[in-house]
Parts: sequence; structure tokens; C-alpha cells
Amino acid sequence: MHWRTYLHYFLLLVEASVFSLKLGILVYAANMVFVLTYNSPCSDEEALKTIHKLCLDALNKKAFGNLCLPLCESLDLQYSFCTNGGEKDVFFMSWDNSITPSPAQLVMKRTRFTDQIVNNLYSTKRDDFVNVFLTELKTLVNRHTKSKYIGNMKDLLQLFWTIEEDKHLKHENVDFLRNVIGLAFQSEYMFMLLHPIGNIAPSLRGSCGQFYFMEHVPLRLSDVAITWSSQVSIAVKLLDLVQQMEDAYFERLHMCDVKADNFGLDDNNHLKLLDIDSLHFHSALVRKMSDQHCLHDRDCQVWNCRGLCNMTSQKCRPLRFNSNLQNVCEEIFLGADSYDGLLSNPPSSVGDDLREILHSCVVSNHISDVDQDFTSQEMKIIDLLKTILKKKTTSSIR
Repeated sequence: MHWRTYLHYFLLLVEASVFSLKLGILVYAANMVFVLTYNSPCSDEEALKTIHKLCLDALNKKAFGNLCLPLCESLDLQYSFCTNGGEKDVFFMSWDNSITPSPAQLVMKRTRFTDQIVNNLYSTKRDDFVNVFLTELKTLVNRHTKSKYIGNMKDLLQLFWTIEEDKHLKHENVDFLRNVIGLAFQSEYMFMLLHPIGNIAPSLRGSCGQFYFMEHVPLRLSDVAITWSSQVSIAVKLLDLVQQMEDAYFERLHMCDVKADNFGLDDNNHLKLLDIDSLHFHSALVRKMSDQHCLHDRDCQVWNCRGLCNMTSQKCRPLRFNSNLQNVCEEIFLGADSYDGLLSNPPSSVGDDLREILHSCVVSNHISDVDQDFTSQEMKIIDLLKTILKKKTTSSIR
């Protein structure tokens, strides 16, 4: 082979190596930005700075909400500590109020960069700002419910009760409208606002600016599931929750991040789902799946809501391949990752029967391509599980 040919191939190799190096640097830089933005430990100093800025906005009538007063003026709402909330600011607060005998423990949250998104979407120079705002708000509300209608500002104020109405404030005030739309962009806030009844999620207590405040659920499953009787009690509550997801709302509700850390018990021993952002109504979930390109079925997953890939079109099919029940059996009852499993070590008197039905639960096919009622197969599994769990067994310490 001529030396010029060797030189040509050598230069091509060098060019490819340089490209790979540049790509590696870009990937590394992108990962560093993600780590620094979302995974850096929270700081009390930064948290207090954020609250201070929020209170300045509240005092200057740029931030509104029913909890701005106790947070920023009477100071009944005090900062305790913060935690790393990924893409959210998460502050734990103590509220010394006249409603509860002891200070209420609240969680104060905001999805980061919400204000920048709102500022980019809505320019104050637009003459039709209010109409554009109401149109967008209707879209956001309709993602979570079909029973609410917003036709004007009066409807808006009745729905968004955490935004305290100021009689001297014109509702066309841009800052006021940005407060509302900033809250509406946050799916956890919207779910708690629109579905306050049902006891599946922490209760919403109020808002200030684009921050919202919710009930703090102090206990995780691992804190209370000590004896077999307590494990059975929690398991039955989880099964009831699964059934509630099927028929308590205008359409099926999917839990797409099922794991032990995402469930807790409140002071009244009610089981609460803590990761509200992982909830998807059926139509929204299948729409999200069908928008995705894929080469494999795993490309169609939304956390642990599994999908199927159409290999011909390389688009995800508009369906979920597993179910809430299947995920609860697999991830919580049997256990996954570092969690041992709520029902993984039963007494010998029920062990064989329980393991058999849990195996059936996990391997069952639960394709959900329409918003249908609970399948007879799922109902049978739930009834069998409850029957086995309610058998008289001796308490055991794990």
C-alpha cells in the first residue's frame, strides 16, 4: 500500500480520536452540570437566602399566598432544615399556629427554575397576556381533572385557594398571574389542589409565591414494619391503595415509581404516597409513552411503568405493560434493591401460600391499553392476598 494511503488512514484515525475526545468532554461537562445542579447537598445558608428573597417579593407584592404572612411577617412559620430534593428545593418547616396544639411540621417545596420558565413563556409586552394565561391554565388543569372549569378570573380564584386574594390587587397584575401559573406547572401541587379527598397523598396546606407547603409525613415503611402484624396491616393498606387508584378518580391513576421509600404513614396511621410527581393519569401516561422513539421495550419505560416498542415504526405503543398491583408485589412485598421486602419473610403457617400468590402477581400479564376497570385477574389476586394475610398468625420480629 502506498505511503500516501497510510497517511490518509492515519489522519482519519486522528480526526476520529479528536472527535471522540470532544464528545467525551461534552458528555462529562453535561454530567457535571447535572450533578452540580441536582445532586449537590442542600445548604442551610442557601435555603435561608431563598426564603429571604421570597419574603422580599412578598413584602413588595410580587409574591402572593395564604402562607406568606406567617412565613414573612408574623414569623410563625420557621425554617428547620433542608434536604436534597433533586430538581426541587425542599425545606422542612415548623408552623406554630392556633389550629394544632403543637407546631405543625410542614414541607416547603418548589421545582427549581419554574420562575425562569414562566418568564420565558409570558412576556409583559403582550396585550393578550391574560387570555394567553387563562388558556394555558385550562390546559394544565385538564391534565389532572375533567371536573373543573376555568372561564374567568373568578373561577381561577375559587380553585386556587392557596392564593390569598388581595382586594386592592388587580387580577391582571403580571406578578400575580405568574404566581398562579408557576404553581400550576408543578404537578405535585396540582394533584393535591385538585384531589384533596382520598387520603392517598399528603395534604396541601398553602403556598407563598411559587413555593407550596404540604403535610410532613414522618414515618417510612421501614420505620413501622417491625412485627408480622404490622407488616400485614401495611400490606392491606397498600392493596386498598391499589384499588383506589383504579376507581377513585376520573380515570385510572398509575404509580410509576413504586418503592418502599415513596410510602409513609401520617400521625393518624394513614398510608400516604410521597412521590406525587410519579403519578400519571392513564391518558397522560399513554400519550407520554406514544411520543417516545424506541429500539427496545426498555426505551418505553416511565420509571417502573413498563411499555412496549413497535419495532416496525420504532415508536412506543400507547399502553402500559404492567400494573400498579404488579409493581407493589414485586418492589415492596417481595423487595427490590436494598429493601428486604415487606412480605418476604412470612410465618411458616402462611409462607407457601403467600409466596405462590405473590409469584402469580409478579409474572401476570397486565397490559393496560384502555382505561378499563380492574381486571378479574387482579381482583382475584388482591382477594387471595387479603385472605391469606388475615389468617391468624403469630407475631414475629424480622
